[in-house]
Amino acid sequence: MDLGQLEDVAKMNKIDNSDVQTHLQILQQIISRMAGNSASCKTWCITLVSALLAAGFLSKSNSKVYLIAVLPLFLFAYLDSFYLAFEREFRKQYNKIVEKYVKGADISKDVYKIKGISGVKNKIISVRSAFKSWSVWPFYLSALLVIILAVIFLQPSPVVP
Repeated sequence: MDLGQLEDVAKMNKIDNSDVQTHLQILQQIISRMAGNSASCKTWCITLVSALLAAGFLSKSNSKVYLIAVLPLFLFAYLDSFYLAFEREFRKQYNKIVEKYVKGADISKDVYKIKGISGVKNKIISVRSAFKSWSVWPFYLSALLVIILAVIFLQPSPVVP
């Protein structure tokens, strides 16, 4: 679709083309922020789990210290899935507006609304679906395996008098 056709579509929609572009930019910024937050979750998770494993190794106490590292792992896995679920929702909104705009449908009611996932049930379903993503579960499963291996192989050696 060329620029002239886009202007014709904008006139049919009774909405300024710059308003649509601004709205799409806002959605894209939100999507980028959610992706950045997801990456930060992974970074912080590795940092905290590594620190807790190191603390457990240096303390030379029993293996229960290592199991504390599982807590941030699960918390960050949930948070990462939460951000991915919202990122997907905003991508749907973005694509829906672009699709409607290109078809020439009325988007005046959609342009000025940004909505997240509504309802607790929908949030749970979305987060669960996001956890099943290839960008989430392999990362946290491998981190869990590292913790398990640490518990097994980094047992403190007995002190010999």
